[in-house]
Amino acid sequence: MRSLLGARSNFEVCGEAVDAQDGLEKALQLKPDVVVMGISMPNLNGFEAARLIHNVLPDIGILILSQHESPETSKQAFRAGALGYVLKSNMADQLESAVEAVSRRKEFVAPAHNSASSSVDITEAERTSARLAAIVDSSDDAIVSKDLNGVITSWNPAAERIFGYSVQEAVGRPITMLIPAELRDEETQILSRLKAGERIEHFETVRVTKSGERLNISLTVSPIKDSRGRVMGASKIARDITQRVRTEKELLANQELLRAAFAQTYAFLVMLSTNGTVLEANRAALEGTGFNHHEVVGRKLWDVWWHSLPEEQVIARTSVETAAKGVVVREECQYVLRDGTVRFADRTLNPVQDERGAVVMIVASALDITEHRQLRGMLEDRVRERTGELEMKNLELMRQTEVVRELSARLLQIQDEERRRIARELHDSVGQMLAAVNMNLAHVAREAHALSPESARALADNSGLLEQISTEIRTISHLLHPPLLDEVGLRSALQWYIDGFSERSKIQVTLELPEDFGRLPRNLEITLFRVVQECLTNIHRHSGSSTAAIRVTRSENEVRLEVRDAGRGIPAQTQNRLASGKLSGVGLRGMQERLRQMGGQLEVQSNGSGTEVSATLPIEVASAKQTATSASGAA
Repeated sequence: MRSLLGARSNFEVCGEAVDAQDGLEKALQLKPDVVVMGISMPNLNGFEAARLIHNVLPDIGILILSQHESPETSKQAFRAGALGYVLKSNMADQLESAVEAVSRRKEFVAPAHNSASSSVDITEAERTSARLAAIVDSSDDAIVSKDLNGVITSWNPAAERIFGYSVQEAVGRPITMLIPAELRDEETQILSRLKAGERIEHFETVRVTKSGERLNISLTVSPIKDSRGRVMGASKIARDITQRVRTEKELLANQELLRAAFAQTYAFLVMLSTNGTVLEANRAALEGTGFNHHEVVGRKLWDVWWHSLPEEQVIARTSVETAAKGVVVREECQYVLRDGTVRFADRTLNPVQDERGAVVMIVASALDITEHRQLRGMLEDRVRERTGELEMKNLELMRQTEVVRELSARLLQIQDEERRRIARELHDSVGQMLAAVNMNLAHVAREAHALSPESARALADNSGLLEQISTEIRTISHLLHPPLLDEVGLRSALQWYIDGFSERSKIQVTLELPEDFGRLPRNLEITLFRVVQECLTNIHRHSGSSTAAIRVTRSENEVRLEVRDAGRGIPAQTQNRLASGKLSGVGLRGMQERLRQMGGQLEVQSNGSGTEVSATLPIEVASAKQTATSASGAA
């Protein structure tokens, strides 16, 4: 049959079915001009299939092929809605003519030949008819039939679900119950077209449900004809497209918003194909650069805004190629106005990908940064200028700081020299005078028997006072500058001082210093002695500790001093100032300055169980400074 029909250029076989049920589904889907079918088919005979197709799709012509020549069989075919009947034995001669006639809605009856009548299994037909009816009932679309007065005659479950009316509520009522009042004229026009035998396809309108909800509906209305071809009613297929219409409106609104944003944004926006061809450009990209729409669309991006900048053209082409691979590109660039003016822009190329990740378009955006670059250049110049000024001031401050430090070092040196001089004066001058007074008092004491008792007691008291004064003068002299420091060295001087300190303060102090410690440069020994002196003074004044420990060690290149106590520790606020370099008190600052002059470092660690002060001094630096000081003094 396909080969017979395919030989005609005006015939096209649009589908084939394996049985009547499949044929009905294909007819609903493809809506052909002619359906050609046999009578004996699996599950359903051709008569029932023809009747169902005719009721649902009355505009489709049906041609029955049969091997039975019985007139009763052909009558049943026509009663089922067929327009043509051809014996299979005559297909080669009559099939093309029959299809041609049926496609024009004309009846075709093949001449009768010798044939044997056959009976039809009515029970099987009823069962297969029920199965075809189930197809209609299971459709997601509402399938409704009505007469020419607009009264509903059938109503499938989908119609009940979509419109809310049950079969009992719908059948027998006018179809206008579903039509809004303002659209009632539609039904009049539809009935007029149906009576003329016209089919109405995909007519989009609005219908009302039982609850009053308005639905967007797509209607296909076909006339139902009797065996004589007269229109006796209509079949409607209604599809709920409310969600689709809503989605289309949202998409349209979003498109309008995007279109407005694209047109009104102040940034340059250009849509490109993946090869760099300009598809669209917004107002800013055109008006801001002086180009017209027709001068831009269809040209390569780099041939428009970079036409006179060859190096920038190469960069733009490379950037487009990179974006076409799915990579976002952002860069600063030069670009050209239509009048040839060169300006600067911040350019970004964003690839647009489909749901599979393939790049389908590139969106180029740019902001003019010419004035920004100028301001940035001015700011950078001003920053460089100001930085230079600050560097000069910093150098001057450093120079002044160095001068202050030199003065401080000189002051400490002068202070030590003055202490040494005063100590020597106290020992040599005052000490000699006290010795002379003591000798005079001794001479008077030998004559004490000639004195009155009161004078003798006064003489004894004066001798005792003189001895105390001598002791105090000697102690002050040694504290100002212990002679042991110059004569014997650091170990003896420290031990003498510690013994005196312990006696005066009642604080037990231990000294750990190796027997073979040896001598250090004089200025280094003085510095260490003064640090110990200051540390023990602070322990006595502030720590509340009853013990202290001093440890002095040396290596080939440096000497280290550690002084520890077991007191209350340094307050947290004071420790914070120490950590930030803001030393508190004259004593700590003096220690740090002495050590700094010698190239040394001071560290202070404290907690609730005590404080440790560590001083580290390089021996070589100290020796060099002593040599320089000696040379300065000699000069």
